[in-house]
Parts: sequence; C-alpha cells; structure tokens
Amino acid sequence: IAFAGSDDAFPVLQGIKGIQRGLDFSWFVSMGYRHALIVLLPLADEEAVKGYLYRIEQWLKEQHGVSLEQAGVAVRFALLGESAPETYLSYLFRQGGLT
Repeated sequence: IAFAGSDDAFPVLQGIKGIQRGLDFSWFVSMGYRHALIVLLPLADEEAVKGYLYRIEQWLKEQHGVSLEQAGVAVRFALLGESAPETYLSYLFRQGGLT
C-alpha cells in the first residue's frame, strides 16, 4: 500500500506509520515536497487490505475529524503476484507521484 501526500499531509503519514501492525513493514520515500509511506502487509489478501484501510480511516476520523482524502493523502495498493517486487514498487511510486 502506498499512502502519498504533500508536506501538509506528512504528519498524517507519520501517524499511520505509528499504528502499523506487528507483521507489517513500512518506510518513507520523499521526493521534493511529495512524500509516500509504503506499507507491506505480509500474507494479506484484498479483504485484509480493505480492513486495514478501514481501520486507518477510522483512526484518522477519531484523531483529526477528516478522511484520508480530506487530509490530502492518496492511497494506492497492489497485491503481490508472480512479477518481480520492483514492478509493484515502480507502480506505487508512479501512482503516488514520486517519479
């Protein structure tokens, strides 16, 4: 999953990173004023991704009273398949405006 936004959305991205689950792995990527939080959800299918995004939305509404969209955060995800991992990362970077 890629959560992307501008400098204004960076605090939200930091908050999302702070509530990740134990198995998840995440890291920040920044290019100029654009930032992305890439989150890998091991062993997750599409339903697990939807549940994760729902929890993030609920947390954001409780903490800040806004949705991801209202906070200026775009969300993109790809389910890993048989292609090389670089293919998926490249897709997420393009979708997040980081290329």
